[in-house]
This record gives sequence, C-alpha cells and structure tokens, in this order.
Amino acid sequence: MAFAIYYFKDKSVEVGKIDWMSTEDQKNCSKIITQCPTLEEEDGWMSVKWEKGRKKKNCPALFPAKVLMFGDNYRDLCQKREQFIKGEDIWKQTLRRKTKPNSWLMEDVEEEENEQPKKQSTIENESSSDEDILARNWSKVQQQMKELKRENKRLKEDFKQILDAMRELPTQLKEVIGQITVTAPHASTSATASTSVDSASVSPQVLSDDMVFLMPGCNVKVPKRKLNSLWMANPSVYTGDLAALVYGRETLSHSSLTGRQSGAHKDVESKPQLDSTKLDAIFDHALSKFPDITMQDVRRIIRKKCNNESYIKQATAKKAI
Repeated sequence: MAFAIYYFKDKSVEVGKIDWMSTEDQKNCSKIITQCPTLEEEDGWMSVKWEKGRKKKNCPALFPAKVLMFGDNYRDLCQKREQFIKGEDIWKQTLRRKTKPNSWLMEDVEEEENEQPKKQSTIENESSSDEDILARNWSKVQQQMKELKRENKRLKEDFKQILDAMRELPTQLKEVIGQITVTAPHASTSATASTSVDSASVSPQVLSDDMVFLMPGCNVKVPKRKLNSLWMANPSVYTGDLAALVYGRETLSHSSLTGRQSGAHKDVESKPQLDSTKLDAIFDHALSKFPDITMQDVRRIIRKKCNNESYIKQATAKKAI
C-alpha cells in the first residue's frame, strides 16, 4: 500500500502517502480497514506529516488524523474521498447507501459545483462552433443543388430537341425517297432537258405536282399531292410539316419567326425573319384546319420547327467533318 485517505481533526479529508505517518503509527496501524472508524472518539488518532498548507511557522509538522482506507491507486482513493464526503459507504462496494451529505464537508462540494458552469460554458461554445460549421456546409450544399438543378434543366431541354429532331427524320426520309423516285426516270432523258430543268431551279417533283393556293385570296402555292399527304392526326406535326413545305427546310434552318435576337443567347447573331406573306398563309390555313388551336400555338410550333431544323443542320455538318 502506498497511499491512504486521512481524516483530520478539522473535519477535512485528504489523500496522501503512507510514509507521511510517523514510523511508530505505520507499524501499529492495521492495513485492512473494513468499516468507517469512530471519528468522534479520542482513540485511534495518528500523527501525520502534512506540508500542503497545514504547516505553520514555529509549529510542528505532524497533525492528528485517522486513516479511513489504504490503497495503491491514488486516483481511486481520490474518488473514494469524494464518495465519503457525499455520505456514501466507501467500504461496501456491492451495496452502497446514499445518505444526506455531511454539512461540515459541503464546502468542498460547493467548490466543485462552482466549476460546473465553466465546463458547461466551454461545452456550449464548442457546440455553437460546430453549428456554425454545419450552417456553412449546408449553405454550400444548397448552392451545389441549385447548380445541379439548372444543369439538369438544360440537359432536359437539349434532350427534348434531340427527340424532336429524331421525330422529324421519318418525314425527311419519305421526302428523300420521293425525290429519288421522281428523279430516276429523268436520268435517262437528254442533256438538253436536264439543262432546262436546272436553269428553272425547280425540282422535278414540284413540276409533276399540281400547284394549289394554300388559302383563297393569297399568292402562296404548294404542291397539292404533298399538301394532301400531311398527317392530320396531330396539329403540331401538321403545322410543322406545312411550314417545311412552304419555306423549305434549308430556309427554316437559318431563319427565325421574328428576326430578333434571342434573350437567352445574346452572344449568337440574330437570324433573318421568315417571309411574312407565307407566314400569314400558314396561320390562316392551320387555324382553318384545327379550330381548337390558337395563333400563339401556331407561332410556337413554327419557332420550334426552325430550332429543330437548325439543330439537324448543325449535327449533320459536325458528322460530315
């Protein structure tokens, strides 16, 4: 045993070394203490050398004290000391009883309780620091989420344009096949006939078709057979194909509905405006075919058709490179 819990006559309790006891008391003192000694009796007091604030000038260094417990672990004895001050039976490890703390020992307990607010304040400061870090991280996460949403929206719009362009491919293929079919018989004609057709700058298919006015009272003509072959089941598809029939896909690809610069793409040069006479004819014809659609619907469809044709042209040019 190296340490002991001492109870002094001034009712203070301390933990110190065994060799602070006088040599005679070390020999006579029992090293195993199973219960609390009688603190009020005059018997059992030993002389203990104590230098921590007890020694006074011109006074002996030995103080009367009773040993409450021996042990080799200093920290464990300090815990036992605190338990004794609170009124607990430190000699019974399995059955501890809690009693009212000794009033003459409450001064030490109050000092420890005064230290608790300081510890609590430190913990609260650490918690507030953690909350600040979490708030900053959450702000960054929200900003990243907004950027991802904008990127997702842009990708959806690009994907929608690709799908719209793919839907137009079957119609374009039909027209190409029709041109090949009509052109094939003319391949065996004389060079003079071929030259006359080229100088007229009119396709053989248009020459073979009867031309009709798109609307009564207007000068816009289209091939009758192609006009009758447009798909009537979908107003959007019909109006878009009608615009391609009137203007031609090449014209739609490098033109716009209004001729004004796009607000979303201010760095892109504005495109020429579509011919207004033909545009009015398309409006009147589409509204007569489909009474449920509005002028705004027709404008939206034509604007979308121009964008799709421009996208197809750019994609074809990149693929050729």
